[in-house]
Amino acid sequence: MEADTRPRAPFEQVAEKIAEEIRSGGYALGEKLPNQRDLAERYDVAIATMQKALGLLRERGWVNSRAPIGTFVAAVMPASEQPAPTLIELSAQVRDLQAEVSQLRQSVERLDAGQA
Repeated sequence: MEADTRPRAPFEQVAEKIAEEIRSGGYALGEKLPNQRDLAERYDVAIATMQKALGLLRERGWVNSRAPIGTFVAAVMPASEQPAPTLIELSAQVRDLQAEVSQLRQSVERLDAGQA
């Protein structure tokens, strides 16, 4: 599969820069972002370009808008940015679930025995 080599639109470039700032902790999870005008000045783009960049970030789960309050960094990183669980972590989760199922099975058997 070939990588996408087309030039990215300015709003895509700005969206990636903001996402990178969120990844690196420049903007904290849940933090209110500066207003669109200030962001546009900071990234040296038109307000319309910033609006499109913020729209893209909303679509991708990086930010949430609350009219008329403003735009906030999402409280959690988008799922695409979450690290995949390790095999050890998944194995531990499976063991925990097996134990819960076993306990539930025993409880149901006790309830069935009590009704017989």
